[in-house]
Amino acid sequence: MRKRQDKPTDPITYDMVPLSGPVHIGDIVAVRLALSGTNWKYLIAEDPIPAGTEFLPDSELYKLNNKPDWWADFFTRKEFHDDRAAFFNTEFNGRLEYVYLLKVDNPGKFVISPAQAGPMYQSNILTTTDPATLEVQP
Repeated sequence: MRKRQDKPTDPITYDMVPLSGPVHIGDIVAVRLALSGTNWKYLIAEDPIPAGTEFLPDSELYKLNNKPDWWADFFTRKEFHDDRAAFFNTEFNGRLEYVYLLKVDNPGKFVISPAQAGPMYQSNILTTTDPATLEVQP
């Protein structure tokens, strides 16, 4: 997301732009985890965050210009741990998207471990995302 403030008296707003290339310390990154599949009950999705970032737990404090249609909270419960976000849904009807914000704190090149999702009470069924990297410049 890019910070925008046209005049010093204007409130700070953010524009959604696709992530391409490195980010910088102080940047705010919107993470979107999309799941699709067959219907399930009691779904859990866990998304590890890269080192060098921290959660911004209340996304409503950040004003987004032209908020995308997919920006919504569709979960039964969410938890932010030191190293991952966890989302729980009582019902999964084939498609869900989870969104959260991260603030970039430290420079370096960090590995983003794969996210995992599946039914909570059937551990033999699991899907994952591909790993990725995040480069942070000072």
